[in-house]
Order: sequence, then C-alpha cells, then structure tokens
Amino acid sequence: MSIDAKHAVFIFDACFSGSLLSMVRAVPEEIGNKTARPVHQFFTSGNDKEKVPDKSIFKAQFVADLNGEEDLNRDGYITGTELGSFLQKNVAVYSWETQHPQYGTIRNPYLDKGNFVFILPETNDSSRVSGGDANQPSAPVWTAGGPDPEYEL
Repeated sequence: MSIDAKHAVFIFDACFSGSLLSMVRAVPEEIGNKTARPVHQFFTSGNDKEKVPDKSIFKAQFVADLNGEEDLNRDGYITGTELGSFLQKNVAVYSWETQHPQYGTIRNPYLDKGNFVFILPETNDSSRVSGGDANQPSAPVWTAGGPDPEYEL
C-alpha cells in the first residue's frame, strides 16, 4: 500500500484489530512541531486476542476525547498520543476490562517521527486558547452518528 501523504491516521473499531498496531487560528509552536514531521498512526478498539462487539464503548470514548474531554491543558488540540492514552485507560475501565485498545505508529523510520493532531471544536470558554471571539457561535462537535448509550460487553 502506498500513501502519498505526510500524515495519515488509521482508526480500527473492529475485532482483533490490535494486531495492526483550513486551520484559521494560530497554531502553538509545540503543536506545529508535532505536525511538521511525517507519521502514520494506528488506533484499534481492542488487542489482537479480543473479539470486540459491534456496539462497543470505543466509539463513544473516541468521540468524547475529540470533543475535549481530556484536553487537560485546554489548548484546543488532542495529539494522537493523548488520544491513544485516553482510549487505553477509559475503554478498559468502561468495558469492565473486556477491551484493551492499542495505539502506535508504523514501524518505518521515515513515518514515525511526528504526531497526528486533532483540532477540537471551538467553545465559548474564554480560558481556552482559540484565537477566536468568545461571542461567536461554537463549531459543531464531533459526532459518530448520534448518541450510542447502549453498548455490548
């Protein structure tokens, strides 16, 4: 497979997937450094031995993080590493230890240097670095096809 992209993200919410292992606002230097180098990152909903149910907690937790639930430094960005750590911790807890998400980069010295960065939806919270007007409406939040309150264990 050949991908002519400096950055690529792969998200797998499937059984046994763990075996794969117009920005308007100013970008903080730390975030710019993370996106300046090539990376192919992978996120899986379980490890290589786990059968993940069709309705799992993975999607809900993935969307929660992209909506800023774990943006502890309130900078408006979630890195792939932060997302992977959040998923590993929360999906395992909320699935009663039946799912153990995996994350990482491809084993290639030219494609494992950077970090994928997700821009969080704008909020009206003036304490967050956004470069926008707090009186402007917020951007729509990330969704995954609507609420999924029920999931299988």
